[in-house]
Amino acid sequence: MPYYGLDISKDYLDLVTVDGAIGRFPYTPEGIDDVLDQLTPSTAQLLVLEATGGLEHAVAAALAAVGFPVAVVNPSFCQNVHHPNIKVRCPRDLAF
Repeated sequence: MPYYGLDISKDYLDLVTVDGAIGRFPYTPEGIDDVLDQLTPSTAQLLVLEATGGLEHAVAAALAAVGFPVAVVNPSFCQNVHHPNIKVRCPRDLAF
């Protein structure tokens, strides 16, 4: 699956695809490494993260450092795209 979402909270990273969840990882340096182990930059066309009060910075930097195409989006954008003709899903809508 070329598109991924990552829902970030202070405790967990929930990695999802449009088809469903891949897994929940602790929000620790080891958990970020585990997320990286689940993906390969050559197959990921985009990894979307919601801006989460600064919690997204370390994760976005780690993903970008190894070559992932990362987009950090404003949560209000995600809330406004729930329309039947718009095929955008936000990480928290897909997560556990």
